[in-house]
Amino acid sequence: MAEKHTDWNGLYRGKIAKAEGQNYGEPTVDVVEGRGTDRYSLTHERGFQWGYDGSGPARLAEAILADSWPYVHPRPPTTLDDLDRDYRVAIITAFRSDHLEPLEQWAEFVLPRSTVTRWIAGFIAASCETCGGRGVPNTTRTACTDCDGTGRR
Repeated sequence: MAEKHTDWNGLYRGKIAKAEGQNYGEPTVDVVEGRGTDRYSLTHERGFQWGYDGSGPARLAEAILADSWPYVHPRPPTTLDDLDRDYRVAIITAFRSDHLEPLEQWAEFVLPRSTVTRWIAGFIAASCETCGGRGVPNTTRTACTDCDGTGRR
């Protein structure tokens, strides 16, 4: 298998791959690195999708987060796979809501990896130190949604 993760400044390009002679296709997501010469595809046996709140966009959110995780600064204390289940679901769901649901379904998209890594760092930083709640990234909230800063859920 070829070495991945060579360029922190890569981007994710979603498109619909149409077979010759067909007017429909399957959604695909490529990771483009370097000067566009290095690329690989994100894959899942059940496929990806974007533009709505569902399992296809959730699978894509998980794949993009896992691919971007090594580039987050400051470095997270664990990998995406090693997060506890509730936190993992929370970060995947929030990323899907913020970045994949707003996209137009069946339309091509480009998402810079730097946007993803900044979002991950913001989500982690927004977690409540008092109760371990997940917080909400990119807001002016001073308390998490679990305990309102009291430490009690």
